[in-house]
Amino acid sequence: MESGVLSMTLLMAAAIVVPFTAIKLGIKKNEKKGFKKLKEIALKNKDEISDYDIQGNFAIGWNSKSKHLFYYRNTNGAEFFEDIDLKNMKDCTITKQSKRSKSSKNTFEVLDKMALSFTPSTHSAAKQIELYDADESYQLTGELEIAEKWQQIICKAIEDK
Repeated sequence: MESGVLSMTLLMAAAIVVPFTAIKLGIKKNEKKGFKKLKEIALKNKDEISDYDIQGNFAIGWNSKSKHLFYYRNTNGAEFFEDIDLKNMKDCTITKQSKRSKSSKNTFEVLDKMALSFTPSTHSAAKQIELYDADESYQLTGELEIAEKWQQIICKAIEDK
């Protein structure tokens, strides 16, 4: 009787632990891939990564000495890379696109997209790196905090040119 209870307890514990372990391993694998891609972009520019963040389907990092920002995003198998020389930028802002939704009693705003937008110091084209898209991820999971962190880092780097 006791061996039956013990085996049932072990089986239930495994049913709870295994999915969480699989999710954690998937997240770690995604983080390693994101960092590897950032390093590849940096190496193409004969540079290296001094600080980075990985969130969901994107990775952002930079070299504080060379003032180069590196960005990688994987959306449904399509990969996007960006290398931005911050010495050629004069501003960085957080751009948000949202839509208004109405319920029976309230009107509220729903975030659709969020990006870091760069204003160049010359007449070249502005650049933008997407950090959140509601079509790809239904819920914000740290993207706003990362956007604010990197906007501060980037603006300070631009000021210190």
